Amino acid sequence: MGRPPIKKSGPMTATEHQRRWRRKLAREKKLANPKLKAKQERREAHERETAAKILALPNKKYGVIYGDPEWRFEPWSRKTGMSRAADNTFSTSATKVIKARDVPSIAAKNCVLFLWATIPMLLDAHEVMTGWGFEYKSHVIWESRTSAPAIGSGSSMSFF
Repeated sequence: MGRPPIKKSGPMTATEHQRRWRRKLAREKKLANPKLKAKQERREAHERETAAKILALPNKKYGVIYGDPEWRFEPWSRKTGMSRAADNTFSTSATKVIKARDVPSIAAKNCVLFLWATIPMLLDAHEVMTGWGFEYKSHVIWESRTSAPAIGSGSSMSFF
């Protein structure tokens, strides 16, 4: 991240025009990158293949369902922010798509749902859970236990 833009009144200088023009060219060059385009095409093909597998639910009833949905975190820009997005690593779905899945058809009468969600997706997870016909009862926190205290991904579980 660079410096925040300086707001000034009056016309831009020649240097400012040149800087903006170079940044625009760099963005366009990045978007035209054949490696990036190939990566995007592979991701789209993978998403289509995975979608068919996800939609195929079994014809059984289960007493325990473990849900680990492919939550979509929206980048600032789907054009330029996708190089670091989770969509590059695995297929993701919008909350409304996850909620629309027919999970109630495979849930037994007193079924228990373990639904995985990260903190930014907790409200979405609650919406999905109630949409699937489940009632919130309790939670488990995945706590990071590293040699040095750090904020980051977890490696152990704590039950409350």
